[in-house]
Amino acid sequence: MKLRLKFGTQFKVAEVDGESLLSSLIEKAASLFNLTTSNVLVSLNATDFYASSDGRLKLKDIGIVPGDIIYVQSLVQSDDIRRTRSCEVLNFSKLDSLTDL
Repeated sequence: MKLRLKFGTQFKVAEVDGESLLSSLIEKAASLFNLTTSNVLVSLNATDFYASSDGRLKLKDIGIVPGDIIYVQSLVQSDDIRRTRSCEVLNFSKLDSLTDL
């Protein structure tokens, strides 16, 4: 099944098996957003988060269905800072390329 993962302002699409465990979704989120797996939290409603310690739960058992938006957070504040900085660099490089025209 395809899920939309949201970390800050970034969205990524992840493909996971419907019978997968939560741990596989957390690993996928960590990989897509360049985070440490043990620091990743995921949620269906951006309020109630699951951590690696909940990894043995099946996705279907916690109500995750195809097309859901899964909110991703990091326990490490520097991950959010790094994400913000990379967005700033990307935006600056886009602006710089426009001035070259």
